Amino acid sequence: MNFILKLKSVSDKFMFYEIEDSVNIGIVNLERGFNIPLSVSSIKNITEGNIDINMVSTILNVSYVVALDRESKLSAVYSDLLDTIHEKDDAVLKKIVSEADMESDDVLASIYGFALATGDIYFYNLLGRALLNRFVNSEDKSILEDAEIAFQGAIDIYDDAEAYYYLSFIASEKEEFQLAYDYARKSLDNNPPDSIKEALEDGLDIIRDKSDIEKAGVLIHLTEFEDALKILEDCSEKSDDVWQKHMYLGEVYAVLTEMPKSINHFKKALELNPSNTDIYSSLGLVSVMVGDYLKAKEIFEAGIKLEPLNTDLLKNLALLYMRISKQELAHDIMENVIKIDPEDREAASILEEIKEKLSEDNRY
Repeated sequence: MNFILKLKSVSDKFMFYEIEDSVNIGIVNLERGFNIPLSVSSIKNITEGNIDINMVSTILNVSYVVALDRESKLSAVYSDLLDTIHEKDDAVLKKIVSEADMESDDVLASIYGFALATGDIYFYNLLGRALLNRFVNSEDKSILEDAEIAFQGAIDIYDDAEAYYYLSFIASEKEEFQLAYDYARKSLDNNPPDSIKEALEDGLDIIRDKSDIEKAGVLIHLTEFEDALKILEDCSEKSDDVWQKHMYLGEVYAVLTEMPKSINHFKKALELNPSNTDIYSSLGLVSVMVGDYLKAKEIFEAGIKLEPLNTDLLKNLALLYMRISKQELAHDIMENVIKIDPEDREAASILEEIKEKLSEDNRY
């Protein structure tokens, strides 16, 4: 959805009517010359005599404009108006949003405008929670970016335990577990409500484990395999169902030439995440290393069935065929790889090697 990121692309949302006489809309008085934003979609044939100045719709529209454009002079005037209302009686704005439709993009934009104009973390957190509810219902991960903007807005004002709690959830959903753990600790350090405290304490071990697993992945990338292994072995049993843990253990044990352990962990990773083609590739390569070519072929082909255009798996299968002297099959596969990715230099090099072997075979 990315409604926050799309706000500036919205156009022709309102028409602006300059009032000719002061108007009282409840808690504030709009002075003569004030530009009222009126929704184009709901108002037709506007004339001076038939304008209905409703406080709720006016304030929501004013707030929407603030969210849409924070730089213009008009937006600055609207921000001052909202801030004035907030200072006089912040319950007015909170009542308006409490009765609004949280499923509406327009309402969410207005809440964002309230947050920007007032600097009240209540509105930032309210917006963030509404967006997370939308994410849970839709599983659209792009919404997480907007929710993160909202909660970051809250902690930019002060260290708010609720905002840190939800940022921890967002980071976990984005599989940024070190960040999730840091946010969870910050939430606990800022005296969260009991409900949040209990939820964090219940889940802190697995968040910490996932954070450590993420660190181990970085260490493996840096070829610090022994350090990575120590971190992974120190993880609690709660992380036994985390596929990345078994993937990394498989990689470490392969480097340490403990092949049975490596294979078992890759199999467990595949069991937990059967749609991840990287696991097929790694398990297939370890099977090649132990000489189980039939199993390797079966694994590579299973991965290719999931992703027929996965050039890494195709190249691995071609290299396997080369190893068992089936150069023609390897040749056909590599030609297909080149068709998929003409810029793949490794594939071009392998194909040349296959052609040389075929040429040598034809010589004898």
